[in-house]
Amino acid sequence: MYRTKKLIKNQHFVGCPCGCNTGTPELDNRSILEICIAAYQQEANEERFAMLVRAIVLCISDNTVFLTPINAKGMPKGKNIITPKDNVKELSIYSIHNSRNEEAYCAFTSEDEAKKLPYKNFLAWPLWALMQLALENKEINGLVINPGGNSFFMPSAFMRDLLESLKEKKNEDK
Repeated sequence: MYRTKKLIKNQHFVGCPCGCNTGTPELDNRSILEICIAAYQQEANEERFAMLVRAIVLCISDNTVFLTPINAKGMPKGKNIITPKDNVKELSIYSIHNSRNEEAYCAFTSEDEAKKLPYKNFLAWPLWALMQLALENKEINGLVINPGGNSFFMPSAFMRDLLESLKEKKNEDK
């Protein structure tokens, strides 16, 4: 459906998603993803979509941590970003709705991106884990990266296809 199997099958996910040999070593995976989202928003074509998918795969492969807005009882004092290891009670994840009334979880690439919306507390965890959680919740239609700025909405079908494609590639590489 989303052609991710074709995009992933023969790819090696290292360096810059555009495929250039130079890359920019000082950029982290989240910054690269931000650049790819902005480029895709500027010109939505097949090449930019492929770059965006490669950037997402890079974040998944490297367990890149994103911020998800939460409501939690028992947040440690003076701390607004927790990890799954922190002992909090009654944790719930905020969701948002888009113009088509689709409900989605949010993933912010940085604290600066997170400040663009009025959330105060966040859970820091890998993108793939948030994608899995969104897929397990039948009320959630997808995941939006950086909803307050240059954003990208990943529908559930896209996430499912992408994660299955990565699993198949991993099995083929064994």
